[in-house]
Amino acid sequence: MTITFPEAILNTRQIGAETGTGTVVSVSATTLQVLVRGTTITAAYVAQYTTPLVGDLVAFTRQDSTWLVLGRLAGVGQNQVLNFSFEDDGDSGSTPSNWNVANIAGAGTARPTRTGYAPAGQFELAVSSNAAAQDTYVYSNPIAVAPGQQWAVSALASAIYPTLTLDATAALYGLWFANNTNLYPTTSAADTLIAQAVNIQAAPIHTSLSGTVTVPAATSFMRVATRSTSPASEVVLFDVVIARRVA
Repeated sequence: MTITFPEAILNTRQIGAETGTGTVVSVSATTLQVLVRGTTITAAYVAQYTTPLVGDLVAFTRQDSTWLVLGRLAGVGQNQVLNFSFEDDGDSGSTPSNWNVANIAGAGTARPTRTGYAPAGQFELAVSSNAAAQDTYVYSNPIAVAPGQQWAVSALASAIYPTLTLDATAALYGLWFANNTNLYPTTSAADTLIAQAVNIQAAPIHTSLSGTVTVPAATSFMRVATRSTSPASEVVLFDVVIARRVA
């Protein structure tokens, strides 16, 4: 196929303006951190957007390199993950409140930790097993769902490495249950992979995980699970875990 000169210009021209939606992952006095298409950007926001909250689904506009959040979208679900930034019981050294641990392989432990670069709040979830490799679910409170619903799920992940080898994997899963008291592995359907990143970046860089999941049949509750896989002596970090119904 022959590309004409005007078509070639059009194909290489950068888009100078756009509008869209994103999810707030951090709030400051003058700017927001917003997850847009898997990338976290810094945006100003209009004065009419009062009390912005982490987890808000917002409309934005971009002109060249300037991003502006116009406000929170109405008529969409808000974040249903409790203790989504692992702040509760942060100094206890134990599993964060509203979260549970299931070891798939190894003996991973999960605790809130002050990293100094948490995207939201002061703490991040730290998953490790010290001297052994680990493959660990850390999963949330039960969220009431119905078969066929669609949920948008996202989180930020990073890792602390003892060497220059980046080989940890971070993922998000949907775990499905018939009631709100069952714990893993007493599930009502197969675990669903929502998003995954291999060889994740070393802290303080955070990798965005995001995707959409459909609730399977015979399911009344979903728990969002972070899954971390790493060799010995590595620590996988998670923060800002969000689950919001979109359809």
